[in-house]
Amino acid sequence: MKKSLLTPVALAVAAVCLSAQAFAQTYELRQPRKGLVVQETPLLSLSTSAIAFTDQAVGTTSSAATLGVVNSRNSPATILGVSTTGPFNASTSCNGVVPANGTCPVSLTFAPTEVNSVAGSVTVSTNVGDYTATLTGTGTAGSPVWTVTAVSGTSFNSQFVPANSVQSRTLTVANTGVGQAFSLPALALMGDAAADYTATSNCQNIAPGQSCTVTVSFDAQGTGTRTASLTLGSTTTDFTGSGYDFDLSTTTLAFPDTAVNATSAGLTVQVTNPYSVTVPLSAPTAASPYTATTNCTSSLAPNASCQVTVTFRPTALQAYPRTLTIPTTGGSKTVNLTGTGVDGVPVWTVTANSGTSFAAQDVASTTPETRTITLRNTGTGVAKPLPTPSVTGAAAGDYSVTHNCTSVAVNGTCTVTVSFDAQAAGTRNATVNVGGNALDYAGFGFSSVGSEFNFVGSIQQYTVPETGTYTFEVIGAQGGTNTGGGYSVTPGGRGAEVRCTVSLQAGQVLKMLVGGTGGAANTYSGGGGGSFVTLLDNTPLCIAGGGGGGNYLSSPAPQPGQGFSGNGNGGTVTTGSGMAGGGGGLLTAGTNGATSGGAAFINGGAGGAAGSGIVAGGFGGGSAGGAGWWAGGSGGGYSGGIGARTGSGGTSFSAGEGSYTVTARTGNGRIRVLR
Repeated sequence: MKKSLLTPVALAVAAVCLSAQAFAQTYELRQPRKGLVVQETPLLSLSTSAIAFTDQAVGTTSSAATLGVVNSRNSPATILGVSTTGPFNASTSCNGVVPANGTCPVSLTFAPTEVNSVAGSVTVSTNVGDYTATLTGTGTAGSPVWTVTAVSGTSFNSQFVPANSVQSRTLTVANTGVGQAFSLPALALMGDAAADYTATSNCQNIAPGQSCTVTVSFDAQGTGTRTASLTLGSTTTDFTGSGYDFDLSTTTLAFPDTAVNATSAGLTVQVTNPYSVTVPLSAPTAASPYTATTNCTSSLAPNASCQVTVTFRPTALQAYPRTLTIPTTGGSKTVNLTGTGVDGVPVWTVTANSGTSFAAQDVASTTPETRTITLRNTGTGVAKPLPTPSVTGAAAGDYSVTHNCTSVAVNGTCTVTVSFDAQAAGTRNATVNVGGNALDYAGFGFSSVGSEFNFVGSIQQYTVPETGTYTFEVIGAQGGTNTGGGYSVTPGGRGAEVRCTVSLQAGQVLKMLVGGTGGAANTYSGGGGGSFVTLLDNTPLCIAGGGGGGNYLSSPAPQPGQGFSGNGNGGTVTTGSGMAGGGGGLLTAGTNGATSGGAAFINGGAGGAAGSGIVAGGFGGGSAGGAGWWAGGSGGGYSGGIGARTGSGGTSFSAGEGSYTVTARTGNGRIRVLR
């Protein structure tokens, strides 16, 4: 197929021009004039009749070869077109004119499309004829060009050498050549650490414009920097990785036999990094019943060391082969742990839950009183039974011990019960020995002398039957409890319970005042009276304070009878409106408030008087309750309770050895003479 360099329009224009030129030439030839140069018909030729191109890779274009169109006359010629056949191309820069006595160069290139020898031609069409030269060339298979791209970089993370872990990086190899597919040969890495690297690919028959993948894997075989390179075509890619390791001072920790539930002394493993690469570390772990602690941090610098300490706490009578694991990124090292749990020794600790003192007990009673002990095994070893407790002392026969401590594990508890049953009058003390602990218990036995005094509303008397030591159990009266009537009901404060031991002579006459509970209305009540034991001259021996009266205000709650304090005077009144009177004391009456205070014991001990909207206080110095603010009365006692809106308790007194508690008794008080 011929290729033309002139368009149809250009050809038409050229034809017109040629006709005009021919006319002029004809005209001038027919009418020559003096001095006119005769224009000759152009005479054209080609500089060569054949051009042979050198071999050219398929898909590429050769360098240009030049064909000259030579005009040997003094008239210019017009190029009407230049065309080629075959895989050849032509161009010219002569603007369609071959100058007179000149040359127009035609540039020719060869662009083969197949591997073969081909022939073609170039034809230059002019106004004076066509001129043709032959063209030949051979298309050859091109050489592939490998373009290598490191998709995921060429550096590898530092690796733990013993772990044999593998990391990979990817190279993309593109065939940017022409004409020929390629297949990569066997891949060979070079360098000092080439053995740490492997390379694989899928690069078989990769056509131009296509690509394939080369995978380079790294498995550090030594510590420090590890480098290698891979050459693909003219491209060399360098790879860098590093390996690290650490040393342990031992691979076995052997613990001595250790008591069950006891903790051994620690054994230590030293972790050392003698290499040039920092070692990443994670927290070491020891399988139970071993525990690991460490001063190692998350990284161990070159030439540094740290320690892991392991302790052993067996939980059974057996051997414990276990493992200590020291992790790092990509792997770990282990230390074997051995130890055996053996039996230990119990250690018993005791807590006396409700004290070690018993209330005075009538020897005729057949109901023992009990106290409990919580026993804890704080020793080592397996569960053990409690050795048989023992009781020693002068009154050992009054006490008995029972328990449920048949098998108590380490840190386990059980209960020991101590019972007291007085077998004789007087002090009845003994020592209870439990698990190596000695607890001293105190009891008191008495024989009733027919002397129990209950509330009668007046002062009674008691004559001492024989010289000796007497114990008085004196209980103050409870404060009144308001009756409600649609309002909250608040129980009055309980009286004090006091035991006093004094020496008396036969024939002495004592005063006995048993306190009475306070009166009660819907919203208020009177204070409870105190209970008093004195000599005839009012010298106090034993006094138990009465409780405060309740009212519809449940908070604050009324007070119980108070402990040993005071000066024997009546209670004062708190500043403010609607405060109840003070409770009566041993020596003086309580101060009047919105209600009247209780009378002093030495003046008969009457309770505060009732009135309109007011209820009476209990006999024994309790103040009246009520009035416009519905106050609770105050209790009588050694010193009377302070008057307020909520009942206060009176105080207690003992002339000799005494004890105080809040009684469990409700209502009126009571006095017992114990021997």
